[in-house]
Amino acid sequence: MKTKKSKQNSAPKKPKAKKSKNHQSRPKKHYHNVLKSLHQKHQHQKHEKVRELEAIAAELAHENGAEKSRNGSGGKKEVIVKVKEFNFFYNKGKKQALFDINMDIKENTITTFIGPSGCGKSTLLRSINRMNDLVEGSVSSGEILVFDQNIFDYGYDVTELRTDVGMVFQKANPFPISIYENVAYGPRSQGVKKKNVLDQLVQDALEKSALWEEVKDNLYAPALGLSGGQQQRLCIARAIAMHPKILLMDEPTSALDPIATLKVEELVLNLKKDYTIIMVTHSMAQATRISNYTAFFLKGELIEYSSTKRMFTNPKDKRTEDYISGRFNG
Repeated sequence: MKTKKSKQNSAPKKPKAKKSKNHQSRPKKHYHNVLKSLHQKHQHQKHEKVRELEAIAAELAHENGAEKSRNGSGGKKEVIVKVKEFNFFYNKGKKQALFDINMDIKENTITTFIGPSGCGKSTLLRSINRMNDLVEGSVSSGEILVFDQNIFDYGYDVTELRTDVGMVFQKANPFPISIYENVAYGPRSQGVKKKNVLDQLVQDALEKSALWEEVKDNLYAPALGLSGGQQQRLCIARAIAMHPKILLMDEPTSALDPIATLKVEELVLNLKKDYTIIMVTHSMAQATRISNYTAFFLKGELIEYSSTKRMFTNPKDKRTEDYISGRFNG
């Protein structure tokens, strides 16, 4: 026969502790304030960019505005990108792609990265504007300083970084919209709404990309109707419409014919007075034609980095000499 347990023998229940209102609300309030602060910072930066683009458009509207360089000319070149003990890993740190990279890149110069496939040159290029953040399982250590600020610092604004550091990919990737809307996309997304400002920025970008004369009468035609070389120059125009300070190019001419390649190279040389250009290329001839400095990578290591003339006439490392002379066998 079952007996009921006496209520007197059962352990008295402890009264539930009341949670402090401060204890409950503090984390939510803290995160809300952090998000609010980040949002305000982002909005402020967008407004600053809009004012910058409007000022540039106004300057360009003057007769001699387009001839002025925002960065000035002459004098000693400043270091604009500094890479310090940089390592990069894929697959959650299991596969290392870059080993202790150190290099300084100067403003208003063209720097080319050369080396065999898989040597890490594109990985480093994409690290400069943190495009590799989009690769799942990627890990890095060391520093990359852009304008003396480590881009991997906690709280660093990646959106602002990618506004200042434009990117042109190996394969032309115009949006399936008109030529005009492709170029206006960046400024419009930053909040530029004035039609006259957009018109000036679009024309300036297309002129600098040597495309204006070819498309000025068909600005609202589909961008996908352009030839391969024109599409790549349109992508360059789209990148420079935001007036970045640095332009990254990942083998921009690898899919182009010789004539289209020559046009892009001439364009890159003309852009140097306004932008710092860092380019990955597999063409030794292209590196010698257009670059001021060249970096040779092999198996994730920076083997040699010097002026292009010095590297191709008097390389310091035997591996560099073998590669540029075609005797390299891996």
